[in-house]
Amino acid sequence: MMIRFLVSFLCTLKGVKNYTRFSRVTWKGWFESLESLKVFECWSVEVIFKIKDSQQIDASAGIDTNLWLILVDNLPKLKQVWSTDPKGILNFKNLPSIVVSCCHKPRDVFPASVAKDVQKLECMSVQFCQ
Repeated sequence: MMIRFLVSFLCTLKGVKNYTRFSRVTWKGWFESLESLKVFECWSVEVIFKIKDSQQIDASAGIDTNLWLILVDNLPKLKQVWSTDPKGILNFKNLPSIVVSCCHKPRDVFPASVAKDVQKLECMSVQFCQ
């Protein structure tokens, strides 16, 4: 019963704000309806999109996201927004804006392979990061 509610909730989710932890999220159904991802003041978050090898193997077809904004603010331990190349699991072709601010020492925002996948990116801002 609780699992059905959770799946139903995630499939209709439009945005996330002030969420402290993403873990074991099933990509299918969840990212297709998500329009904005805003992660603020999560003190222990090191990576926003952490894709494991098992998820890459399980993905039979890519998931087109409808994200129009990724906003990451005040995550002192953030190292990366994407940990690895999603290799077609998630497609960010319609994403126009990525903002990263007040994150102490991010290594990079995304791997080079993701850069060619964000075809409609108009604004990428990294500010107040060391």
